[in-house]
Amino acid sequence: MALTNKGDKWERQNSLYLIMSFIPFLNAFCFMYMYDRTKHKPWRILMWITIAVSTVTIALFSTLNSYAYTEIASEGYNNINEAPSINDFATQDYIDSFKNENGSYKEEWYETEEYKAYEKADAEYNKQKETDDENNAELQKAKKANERFQNSVKTSRTIFSAVFLLYNLFAFVYLLLQRGKFLQMYSGRIDTMMLQERLNNR
Repeated sequence: MALTNKGDKWERQNSLYLIMSFIPFLNAFCFMYMYDRTKHKPWRILMWITIAVSTVTIALFSTLNSYAYTEIASEGYNNINEAPSINDFATQDYIDSFKNENGSYKEEWYETEEYKAYEKADAEYNKQKETDDENNAELQKAKKANERFQNSVKTSRTIFSAVFLLYNLFAFVYLLLQRGKFLQMYSGRIDTMMLQERLNNR
């Protein structure tokens, strides 16, 4: 049933804009078309709101995507694999030559270059191990902070996606419901313009 005095064919031709009503980022053109044909200001406002929603969504997703896959690349700190052994610096026979009968070491052993080199290497190992442990603790903190941040990014993306889809669903339903009003206003505007033209031609 025709909604205007223009007939079904005219109404179908002037309803083609609704094809874009269910396409996000393009539905703003529907409001632009409706306003352009009728000069109905609420549709102009909705056009700008739709453009703003689409622009903000693109900007937010671009920003969030730049953080979405940020990872802590380091596997950890382990600069020294094994603790130094005294046998790395002296043979067992040489070491045993400094033992007393009761199994303890003579004072001369602690003054040898081999023992001093071992002692120095052992101190460096312990110092490096302590540094590695501190660095690994900081790394674990960074990984946990990064994990929390990634979860917040995913949550934000989910929320923005839901809001964007809900708005586009609203826009789609609203445009369908406003079709009749648009056609009647557009038809009336055409009739008014034609009447004005005839009056001007007299």
